[in-house]
Order: sequence, then structure tokens, then C-alpha cells
Amino acid sequence: MIRRALTCLAFGVAVSAEGRLFEVDVLARVAGRVVTDRSVYLDALFEQPELYKPGARGKDLPVAVRTQGLQRVITQSMILEENRLVGREAVSEEESLKALAAFRKRLGKDYPLFLTNLELTEAEVRERLGQKVLVEKILAARIAAANIGEARPQKDGTLPKREELVRKAIDDWLKQLRSRYRVQYLKDEAVES
Repeated sequence: MIRRALTCLAFGVAVSAEGRLFEVDVLARVAGRVVTDRSVYLDALFEQPELYKPGARGKDLPVAVRTQGLQRVITQSMILEENRLVGREAVSEEESLKALAAFRKRLGKDYPLFLTNLELTEAEVRERLGQKVLVEKILAARIAAANIGEARPQKDGTLPKREELVRKAIDDWLKQLRSRYRVQYLKDEAVES
């Protein structure tokens, strides 16, 4: 279902469950994927379920939340594409079920309403959560593989903290991904901060 929708999204339209066409706000393209206002909204809700309000849309989120969500979706798209090409990490059924159970618990009694109002199936929620788990696993593997080694003293003579070195290693890797996968912003409001 998601793949069929992505094909339609390349043209700025999508197909509802009832087979009707509707316009979609495509905010960016990256690594062969489109980033829509809906995908940014859903990402924000999966990160912070407390933001969920029946009837709300992505444009109803605070600008800072939308901007962070857009950058997170773009980063996740690059990481998932890199993993698809390299094929190192995968998510087990158990991991995705565990993520789904935790998400359902966070939403509590609002979970069925969440599915209905956002026109999502539980399988789609599980797939999205599985992608988030996969990105976390990929980042954990990158951190484990980062050859931090001996830290060089900074100009002031102090040694950088391991967290700073790890953050720098991840930032450097993400810069490489950004240079490899061209990000094309399609809406001016997509890059507001």
C-alpha cells in the first residue's frame, strides 16, 4: 500500500482507501523518496504521540516541530536508502511488535481513534515503527563501528568527551550521506526555521 502511494506521490496526488484521488503537499525529495506534509506530521506523532489531536494536520504543528520533523524524515530516508544498498541491518518481527506495543501503550485509549482519524492500518503503523527501530539500529551500529581511538587534546588542553566524538562521527557520516543523496526542497515553508 505504501509503495503504491509513493508512486502516486511523485505526481503530487495520492489515492485514498476508497480509490479517490486527492492532492498531497510534497515538501521535498530525497534518495528516490518524496517527503510529504503528511509524512512529516506522522513522524512528529510517532516521536511525540501527545501531539495527536483528532482532526489536526501537519500545518497545525508548531513550526519548530515541523522543521525538526522534516529534517528527521529526510535523514531517515537517507539512512534507510544507504541500508538498502549496503543491506547490513534488519528489524525482526519481535522488535517491530515490541515497538508497536510500546506505541499503543503511549497512546492508550486514543489508539483506535488515532488509526481511524489518520486512515492508518495497524500494519502501516508497525511498518513505520519498524523503520524507526531500523534507523536506531543503524545509528547504534555506526557508533559501535566508529573508530574513536585516542582523543587528541583540544586547543585548551582538555580532552573531548566520548559523546562529542561520537556525535562528530555521526555528523560526518550524515554529511557524507547528504552529499551522496541530493535533497530537493519543493516548498519554501518546508525549510522555515
